[in-house]
Amino acid sequence: MRGFAATLGSAVALLLAAPAGASTNVLPNGSFEGSLSGWTTTGATLSRAAGGPDGAYFARVRYSSGSSFSILPKPRPVSSTAAGATYLAGAWVRSDRGGTRVCLRMREWSGSTLVGSAETCFAVSTSWQRFPSLSYTARGSRELDVYAYVWKPVTGDGFDLDGVTLGTQAATEPAPPPPPPPPP
Repeated sequence: MRGFAATLGSAVALLLAAPAGASTNVLPNGSFEGSLSGWTTTGATLSRAAGGPDGAYFARVRYSSGSSFSILPKPRPVSSTAAGATYLAGAWVRSDRGGTRVCLRMREWSGSTLVGSAETCFAVSTSWQRFPSLSYTARGSRELDVYAYVWKPVTGDGFDLDGVTLGTQAATEPAPPPPPPPPP
């Protein structure tokens, strides 16, 4: 029974991790299960720890230097956006000490030039929380990424991240046509 409960708990966490209306996650290793492969940091150290809301492991990001620190996928997970497509991102986050303001940001790139972005930020607690909903409408035919960061950190700042998702908004089925009017 314990194995069933753990499996059920993981399935529920996965369902809660995906943004509503999102298609398949295009991020490789967004739950950090096998390794930290595909992820890098700026101004931070990166390690993997056991536990977390989406699987058995999560990423631990700790400030080391600079005016900000972050974790981001490498290479950019979307190599060519579709013009007008809406992309959705989500993640679970917590901090060792409550109150750290962590942001989740999507960016669209043309080569090394940033052409658009969207972000959501909040002061996280010591318990796992979902980022508020994040969506971005692409301009098209460009690269897209998503990353988590802290601006103006203080010594000892850090956050844990799990279940990072990025996908396009799922198409919805059109409403069925109304029934024909009754005969006269």
